[in-house]
Amino acid sequence: MGIQQGLVTITGYVAKEPRRVGDPGRTPLCVMRLASTRSYYDAKSQLWKELPTTWISVKAHRSLANNVLASVHKGDPVIVTGTLGMDEWSKDGQPQSSLVIEANAIGHDLSLGSTSFSKLGNRSESTSALRAPEDDASSGARSETGLAFPSRTRVSQETGIREDADDVVF
Repeated sequence: MGIQQGLVTITGYVAKEPRRVGDPGRTPLCVMRLASTRSYYDAKSQLWKELPTTWISVKAHRSLANNVLASVHKGDPVIVTGTLGMDEWSKDGQPQSSLVIEANAIGHDLSLGSTSFSKLGNRSESTSALRAPEDDASSGARSETGLAFPSRTRVSQETGIREDADDVVF
């Protein structure tokens, strides 16, 4: 019998400033609380109504933990994807539990605002096709963003759409 994992994606607001847990010399672990409140439009009353808030703990490990600590703050709208689980413990002899997501990815919810991204380190050269204009003056057409496309590709002056010999890419 295989292992089942409950993969989930949830949106919400960071309820407390993310914090690092554990010893400084060990693998980074970051924890934060997320508040997610669903709302719906009640046509009968013609009002927006909110369902009870779901509170969930989020854990991030390694580089994700470090990046969350540097980028995410209390009150930020975020999207979290990961494995759903349960933390269990005992307090005053009574069993306690809390929903937790072991995060694979965390980012700002761009439907509610904007952010900027800074890539850390050089993981691979797989993005070499997206060169800046000064990287190769003979690479062919350029988009309005300055990205270079292969020479068999052109960018339509009317639409700004990148056109390949085989298809059209937006």
